[in-house]
Amino acid sequence: MADLDVVVVGCGIVGASVAFALGQRNRDVTIVEKAHHSGHETSSRNSGVIHAGLYYPPGSLKAELCRLGRDMIYDFCANYGVPCEKTGKFIVANGPEEEAYLSWLLENAKPTPLYRVDQGPSGIRASAALFSPESGVVDQHALIDALLLQSGATVLLDQTVEGLAAISDGAEVRVSGDITTAKTVINCAGLQAATFVPGYQHAYAKGSYFSVRHPALKTLTSLVYPAIPKTSPSLGIHLVRTFSGEWYLGPDFQWVDSIDYGVDPTRAGEFARAAERFLPGLSEDDLQPGYAGIRPKLSKTENRDFLFLQEGGLIHCLGIDSPGLTAAMAIGEYVADLLIRD
Repeated sequence: MADLDVVVVGCGIVGASVAFALGQRNRDVTIVEKAHHSGHETSSRNSGVIHAGLYYPPGSLKAELCRLGRDMIYDFCANYGVPCEKTGKFIVANGPEEEAYLSWLLENAKPTPLYRVDQGPSGIRASAALFSPESGVVDQHALIDALLLQSGATVLLDQTVEGLAAISDGAEVRVSGDITTAKTVINCAGLQAATFVPGYQHAYAKGSYFSVRHPALKTLTSLVYPAIPKTSPSLGIHLVRTFSGEWYLGPDFQWVDSIDYGVDPTRAGEFARAAERFLPGLSEDDLQPGYAGIRPKLSKTENRDFLFLQEGGLIHCLGIDSPGLTAAMAIGEYVADLLIRD
């Protein structure tokens, strides 16, 4: 017999959401996490944006799970008192090429609400703009904590997983040389998830953030994103705020070979030049180094969808980059349904 019912590897937003979904199905979940606390890496090192589901290819898992997850997060936060706000988001263009992108985005975003507006918010430069009313921000740490509490899962911290393997009646987890068996093991290890899957690897895309001061931020309440080419691997250096009222610009996009969360202060000029297109008068002196995150991507040359690999009682969640935070609760349901279909 298996030692445990379900083991989830990784206690970020995806691991917590999987545990919550399975807890709702009366499964007994144990989470193993290598860090000293939950949400230590990718889950806490992003902009905290709830994406509406505008950018992803129609019919893709990213599009479907982002839209489902968005509504699930708003409902969950309302029910359990998690700090969350539907701020809305402006996508601003400056010039004919960027305006053409807005037209493409209007078609790609369907059926998510997205509207043309006469002008952007006060203090923001835009020759044309769209407004997304379903976009927002969430306190990632509070969301993870609430999901874990409601899941009823047992969380074991400081547990470095060395290997995973499918067996005839479940799966094995090896920690510090000891092997534990479970009916089901779900790999939600984020940046490290691909290390447990032969033939797959994650490319690391680093994004830094700078805190920003600007007169327009005194009255601004919505997020502001630039219009960027649809072939871009990122959504551009955009403007977001935290629940404490701090504003940040980011992230940029850099391929890196190892995990390093340092922010290079010399990149402030690059950020200022990128954001000055929609924040007139912005200078390098208005920026201070903030924080950085790293996204696990399955390809450096193309935008790949989320990938879920199942071998018996072992499921791997790979390439969970943006919109992983927004999609997380829907990913939890998706994985739980995989077990039912198995």
